Amino acid sequence: MKKLLPVIYILIFTVAIQSNAQVAQSGKTYQERSAAMYIYNFTRYFEWPAEAKNGDFVIAVVGDNVLHSELEGIVEGRMVGTQKIVVQNHRNASDVNNCHILFLAENPSRLMNNVVEQMNDFPTLFITSLDGATRNGSIINFIEKDQTMRFELHRSNAAVKGLQVDSRLDNLAIVVD
Repeated sequence: MKKLLPVIYILIFTVAIQSNAQVAQSGKTYQERSAAMYIYNFTRYFEWPAEAKNGDFVIAVVGDNVLHSELEGIVEGRMVGTQKIVVQNHRNASDVNNCHILFLAENPSRLMNNVVEQMNDFPTLFITSLDGATRNGSIINFIEKDQTMRFELHRSNAAVKGLQVDSRLDNLAIVVD
């Protein structure tokens, strides 16, 4: 029995570590699923100009494979108006061409100015999750407030990109204009 005691302790310790890792991972997945749901639902609160209503409705994700997978599952078979939703995954923001929605998961403050210039001719809804990103051109910025995912909305940045924002979004957002 004394020889089994260390083995039992090791097994309990291993199970506890794996359980904590799974809880942490499921929390991360929950955040990604929530962000993906928000991103899909933003298609209902923004109006793109007529020139952006041809071809597929493209949502590009840069730097977050989990969010990309979650988003693909959510939008499968869905449309924005008459446009089929297509989700693209990119490693670098410089690889992104014209898209309707762009989510920058990696340090957006470093990339934002370049991306805004790169996409200057297309009405793109820029979404980030970094404090102060709306000052650098982001239109929607995910934040955590009171342990809940919320989002900031910068209406002026949306207007610059030619996007019209449904006034109902003001009731859900933290408006930062």
